[in-house]
Amino acid sequence: MKKLKIFLRKLIGQKYVANPHTLEIHKLKTLHHNCHIEYIQNKIYLTNAGHIDYLYNGYNGCRWCNQAEDLD
Repeated sequence: MKKLKIFLRKLIGQKYVANPHTLEIHKLKTLHHNCHIEYIQNKIYLTNAGHIDYLYNGYNGCRWCNQAEDLD
């Protein structure tokens, strides 16, 4: 069921999920088992264009699934 939800989100253009507590952006296409997005409360699903705004406002890429945007 979890994989189906992720597939449907990607299908409608939501390719990223932001964690408002850690300020990290996870990439749904390359999720890693260390990401644990199932435990993130208040997830924010983002499109390609939408995630850029979050990066400019202090969010960071996840070190496991979004290394290209990881600045830590």
